[in-house]
Amino acid sequence: MKNLLLSFLVIASFSVGYSQDFSKLDSVELTDYEHYKNAEPKVLECCEYLLAKPFDKKDENREFASKFLIRWMEGTPEYTFEIDATAEVLTEKKAELLQIYLAAMTKVYLTTKDGRVTKDKMNEQTVETFINYCVNEGNELKLSKELKKIIKERSVQES
Repeated sequence: MKNLLLSFLVIASFSVGYSQDFSKLDSVELTDYEHYKNAEPKVLECCEYLLAKPFDKKDENREFASKFLIRWMEGTPEYTFEIDATAEVLTEKKAELLQIYLAAMTKVYLTTKDGRVTKDKMNEQTVETFINYCVNEGNELKLSKELKKIIKERSVQES
């Protein structure tokens, strides 16, 4: 009986964890340092959501989470986000791929608070997170030949 109750609680908490409602994020005030700092847990939650769910254009929560993430990235005084040539190649300037890349980048920045980690290392972690999302067939992304080639080259290098 205890195992059944524990199993139910684990399943319920997992279901609740990914059924967030991000529709109210438009009303979150982001005008000063404190607002941006206080919003970091919600931003991280948005990143986790975007990176955990299959891509679906009809998912309104995905749209709300992505808009909030971009609004936060554009204004936060603590971090500087740059879309470099690697990002352009990987995302092919497609909105759905860029959305995933930005979520990966922000997640890495927010979870890597160690000042000894270089920007290059953070970029590597961003690319790794992005590619891990892309290669997961359950995420239902259509990958171009170029992106498939890059993923294949990276897997060969890691072997």
